[in-house]
Amino acid sequence: MQRIMLDQHSILIAGAGGRLGDAIVQASLEAGARVIAVDSSQPALDALLERHAGKGPLEAKQLDIGDQTAGRGLLEQ
Repeated sequence: MQRIMLDQHSILIAGAGGRLGDAIVQASLEAGARVIAVDSSQPALDALLERHAGKGPLEAKQLDIGDQTAGRGLLEQ
């Protein structure tokens, strides 16, 4: 299987604090992406940052993805 390389790409992962989100974060970091992890749970994001420390550029934002105003604000950053 050919690996996709994501060097110089940014990926926003909603629900990053859950099991599936964590796996997507891991794969994205391994592929070289800059990851912006979003979740409504700050403790889940804190644990995610700890698990993936030093694996690549990872930023975490607490956000309720259902809040359209907050979502727009994140995309404008």
